[in-house]
Amino acid sequence: MSRPVALYCRAFAASRHKVYALCQQLYGPDSIDVYRCQGKLSDPEIADTDKEHIWTSPEDAIPALMQHQIIHAFCDEAAMLLPLLKTGRKFVAHQPDVYTMRGAQDIGEASVHMSEKTVSVFPSESCRRYMRKKLHLPKKDTYVFKAMPVLAWQPELPKPKDHVSNSLVYAGYVTTDPAAPNGFRYFADIFRKLLDAGIHIYLMNAGEAVFPAVLEAYKAPGMTNLHIMVGKPYRELYEELARYDVGFCGFTRPPELPDIVKDYGDQSLPNKTFDYMFAGIPTLGHNMAEACPYVNKWGKCESDPDKLVDTFYEVQKMNIDYERWRHEYCAETQLQMLREIHMRVAQ
Repeated sequence: MSRPVALYCRAFAASRHKVYALCQQLYGPDSIDVYRCQGKLSDPEIADTDKEHIWTSPEDAIPALMQHQIIHAFCDEAAMLLPLLKTGRKFVAHQPDVYTMRGAQDIGEASVHMSEKTVSVFPSESCRRYMRKKLHLPKKDTYVFKAMPVLAWQPELPKPKDHVSNSLVYAGYVTTDPAAPNGFRYFADIFRKLLDAGIHIYLMNAGEAVFPAVLEAYKAPGMTNLHIMVGKPYRELYEELARYDVGFCGFTRPPELPDIVKDYGDQSLPNKTFDYMFAGIPTLGHNMAEACPYVNKWGKCESDPDKLVDTFYEVQKMNIDYERWRHEYCAETQLQMLREIHMRVAQ
């Protein structure tokens, strides 16, 4: 017998982990099947169990998906979206990264069907406004679901161990090519300013395959204060982040990038907006518009690269009531909204 909820995704990344954890709270621990593509490691909690299914093409997954009452699909691209639309089933079209704004495959060709066959979920209010206009979506069928940490993963603030002094940590992917579609994650120039000031930078989950290239692009000869580490599962991440002084969250705006991709950074509310706060360390934000009102509660945003060093030391000394913000900005506060989203597609 099929479980009631199907999570359908290209890869089981951060935002998927958070929705999966909330679905467990809503429906019970044995209520979700995960359908994902090959070639990516999944959560140890579901990997190598009958809860996880691997598909080689979106079309191959459709028959099994149709057996579920609720389909929560993370639609990064048209190739995933179109086969579901053709079934006539209503489903959750969740776009946590809004790839259309990042210069990737455009889902606009599916827009004619979107309003009647999907409930669309976006990571920020700005992204929702942009995509509602682009796809002609009715407001009643669109939601903003913020990528906030799950309090149940860590009911207490992590206790720092082996503290690393004078340190900045970035838990996320970086690129070595400012002209690439994800060129807003080219941090070589701004990180060099911090490194030249003697600040230790720790890049976590920077993409193991690109470690040598990142070191070559980001590090000056003889420099010893840039460190690259393999990322950790979310349930272990916060204890690791708690070791450092400051967490970095931001985007760059290389001139080579199209304007829409530059604007994506302004309109985004990434996981890291909340993750460092959840670990109990302040956040240094850079080129963030939508996320700034949040980051400024537990850190500071600074758009001028020449002021980042001074801002780092300012943020490092902040006295922040993390416990308050962790309870106010945790994913559990969105449980009722997730229930409403699923009710709309299950009707």
